Amino acid sequence: MKAIQIFNHGNTDQLTIADLEMPTLQNEEVLIQVKAISINHFDILSRKGIYPNMKLPRILGMDCAGVVVSSKDPLGRWKAGERVLVLGETLGLGGPGAYSEYVNVPYQEVFAIPNSISFEEAANIGISYLTALYVTKYKIGDLKDKYVLIPGISGGVASSLLQFCKLFGAKTIVTSRMEGHCTSAVEMGADYAFQNSDPNAIAKIREVTDGRGVSIVLNAVGGPTIPFSIQCLQGNGGQLYLIGTCAGKDVELNLFQILLKEISLIGCNFGSLLPEERGKIYEEFLGFVKQKKFQIKVDRIFPLAEAKEAHTYMESGNHFGKILLKP
Repeated sequence: MKAIQIFNHGNTDQLTIADLEMPTLQNEEVLIQVKAISINHFDILSRKGIYPNMKLPRILGMDCAGVVVSSKDPLGRWKAGERVLVLGETLGLGGPGAYSEYVNVPYQEVFAIPNSISFEEAANIGISYLTALYVTKYKIGDLKDKYVLIPGISGGVASSLLQFCKLFGAKTIVTSRMEGHCTSAVEMGADYAFQNSDPNAIAKIREVTDGRGVSIVLNAVGGPTIPFSIQCLQGNGGQLYLIGTCAGKDVELNLFQILLKEISLIGCNFGSLLPEERGKIYEEFLGFVKQKKFQIKVDRIFPLAEAKEAHTYMESGNHFGKILLKP
């Protein structure tokens, strides 16, 4: 089978096309023929060696959808030919990776795809869309009429956060370094969009929030957007939800500013949930899709063999929505 392996950490040249033997199915596993793979920023960080404890060589990729080939599920649930996606902590986290034509995963991490959702759409659901639903409904709860800022709106997590914030009644403000992304976000429903290169961006955000600042920041970017986020928050109880660190995990914070404004910093890690907890959130998400209250935004699809080009495109920041690989 074809797969994309890395033998060393580094730039996109480390993504190597390999011919490997088919995975050997073990007890309590399901063998899946992969039909679509979602690229996440975690894949970029893994390729670069931000998570050095993972053994090499390895196959990247945390999200995929496909068809069951065979199963040793002790419950006898999964049959050959069933359409499925993977929601768990095995893929891309030291176990097998999704950048492959076939993959075997624990049966508990396999979930059915309804016929109304394509493989391409399903591959995007796990990390981005379920993280967004987890944060907005389970970590926050009440968003109605609250001003919410979402920096770095182009990514899959950020664009899905925008949709759920609108669905749950928030007033949404987004930022991006690109004017085109701001336009796309407004078309998707954002109330306000500003380029973060604008020296007056913070003043404009304060202006549209009646001088107070936003109640909540949903930050899936990290890096230099964190100090910016803190400046945009209102005093006396503003909340910063940290969801990702693709722009950097080390930042310098003004603790005095956090103290004076009584800001709460809250970490959100969908990956910490058990498979059954992820499954519950997945079923809720399918309900929103069925009611046509949510769109799964796909930006571009690359062949598996063009993983280098796909990573380069993601790192360019020119995308709006999810990037896929197709075996």
